[in-house]
Amino acid sequence: MSPKPLKRFCRRYSMTTEPGDTIPGIDKALIDEALEWRALLDDGLVDSEKRAAFHVWVMADPSHMQAFDYAERFWEQLKLVSDPDSVRTGGFRPALEANARSAKRGRVLVRRSFAIGTLGAVALMIAGSLYRSQTDADDRPPSISYQTNTAEFLALDLIDGSSVVLGPGSLMETRVNDTERAVALLRGEAYFDVVEDSSRPFSVVSGSASISVVGTRFDVRKTTEGTQVAVADGRVEIGLLGLDPHDGSAVPVALAAGEAVAVGEHTVGKVSAISTDLVGAWRNNRLVFFNEPLNVVIEQVNRYDPRTIVLADSELSALTVSATLDVSDVDELLQTLVEIYPIEVSQQSAAELVISKKN
Repeated sequence: MSPKPLKRFCRRYSMTTEPGDTIPGIDKALIDEALEWRALLDDGLVDSEKRAAFHVWVMADPSHMQAFDYAERFWEQLKLVSDPDSVRTGGFRPALEANARSAKRGRVLVRRSFAIGTLGAVALMIAGSLYRSQTDADDRPPSISYQTNTAEFLALDLIDGSSVVLGPGSLMETRVNDTERAVALLRGEAYFDVVEDSSRPFSVVSGSASISVVGTRFDVRKTTEGTQVAVADGRVEIGLLGLDPHDGSAVPVALAAGEAVAVGEHTVGKVSAISTDLVGAWRNNRLVFFNEPLNVVIEQVNRYDPRTIVLADSELSALTVSATLDVSDVDELLQTLVEIYPIEVSQQSAAELVISKKN
């Protein structure tokens, strides 16, 4: 099926679908607009002006990002029906070639990202390193630490019945026993599915963020900028470590399903909406960014790509990126950023790429 018939079919489908069948809280007209953008971008004839217009549209509001992600996933499902052979399988692309600017690479900032299969199908059980710490001085039971390397995932079952998926390049310490359920995320990202137990609240510390739940599913990501928390189901309370309990700013912030927040060193940000489908999407090799600083995006990508990507100039960190990215499409993301921003990507070695200002 060619792009234009796909586009017409896509429009007919979207106009006959009830809003409740798409994304709760997202206007159906916005879904239709996102589907139009997806169809246009798939034509492969988009010039730089239209790409820039799309970039402005998708960054205008978080709901645009969520609507386009829905359009991406619908588009992939539609292409499975029309052309099963068009689905690409996994594997990293060769290193970015100097001055490579194919029309296919240049056409989309937010790239198709629908991942097929369950957690097990993408082989999450790659061996992560596990070691036990020494018994603490206060004779409390020892904590257990888990660590993953680049592109490694680790699925864990805790003794209380809860489960955790630890993302690539992550480090986590757990202390779960008969009296407490405590986790410290020291680096990277983790998705928690917590069994309800009101007598032992489940707590997660990440940077300055103190997260408390009874039973729920949520995602925590630690970066150099702070901690991001997103809730897929249930309720999560978030506070800041080290604050005077009598200080008004010490009041915990409550998150419900479909909500997310960024926590800095001294502040908890504004609560924002997020599609529950996007919470923990990285477990299916999909990274989701909305108005993220470029340095944070690169930091996250480096946990998945065997190469190291470096920003040559700290000023480039101020650039923002909105994208849903299949981790096998890193080269395409870089190439598209080159077309949008005054930057260039050079290959220093087989293991390192450098992003710098364009001369």
